[in-house]
Amino acid sequence: LFVHSFDLQHGVRLWEGTRYSLVLWIKPSSAAVAQRTFPWYEEAASKGDLDSLHTLAEQHLYGTGGKDVDVARAIELLEQAASRGHFISQTNLGLLYAELPSGASSEDSLSSSAKWLRAAADSGFVKAQKSLAFAFANGRGVPRDLVEAARWMKLAAEQDDSEAAHVLAD
Repeated sequence: LFVHSFDLQHGVRLWEGTRYSLVLWIKPSSAAVAQRTFPWYEEAASKGDLDSLHTLAEQHLYGTGGKDVDVARAIELLEQAASRGHFISQTNLGLLYAELPSGASSEDSLSSSAKWLRAAADSGFVKAQKSLAFAFANGRGVPRDLVEAARWMKLAAEQDDSEAAHVLAD
């Protein structure tokens, strides 16, 4: 029997065969089940738990877990986790800033995007490395620099990212 939490940041490479998961939902009350909420995240986040801050941000971003969509609150929570080194929050915050509607602050958003992507890429997170490579290739938040783009894409490809390897092959 293998049990895992759906919100843990993990990955499993499966080269052959089939992966199966058994998911058990354990909630503290019938109200949490009926309302589809996850009340433990609020408490853990209030104590500074980075994964809980990240998960709450995702709930606000997508309107899940009993939360309404609230992009501003999602950004606030992601910034709390990202500023304390949570590389997945750094990456998601960087990608979110890159997608914000253009306007007077779009250059600031792109600069913030690149800042957070670089922080996560520096930690070795492949998704951030690849995203930062695309930012350099397109001059989004950083000066356009194809050499730097190739360097970051190579780092992602060296971690078996197939898209990065494909981009480098072109």
